[in-house]
Amino acid sequence: VILYIGLFGLVMAGGVVGMYALFASTTHNSERAELEEEGIYLSNKIAWYLAHATTVQTPDISGSILTIKTDSGDVVTVWMQSGVVYTQTNAGHREALNNSNTAVQELSFTRGTNPLSVTSVLRVSARAADGRVLTQELTSTDYPMVVL
Repeated sequence: VILYIGLFGLVMAGGVVGMYALFASTTHNSERAELEEEGIYLSNKIAWYLAHATTVQTPDISGSILTIKTDSGDVVTVWMQSGVVYTQTNAGHREALNNSNTAVQELSFTRGTNPLSVTSVLRVSARAADGRVLTQELTSTDYPMVVL
């Protein structure tokens, strides 16, 4: 009987350790997925503006501010400040695009030639529950109508 109680205790201890590892892995995957979704959202938002652009003003080579004139006539500016990506339409209200759980480490726009294009690089990070810093970098190239 004592032998069976000891074996039962080992099986239960193994089950508890296994469940802890499973929950820890699930939390890590959830945090990574949330960061990835946030980066994709920001990248797609910038791509959406570029898809509706009639003209795009970028620095001569590379920079962190993008100004777009949309097909509806609005002028939209996209930039990063203190880890937050902002947009502003027609010099009006500025809107933060990323949530407070993520920080943008880098946002840059590069003008491409032949064909005319705008390449955006976006690096986002977030702190995991265990203190680790998760980072993801996204790069996309869009081909608006006119790049100035």
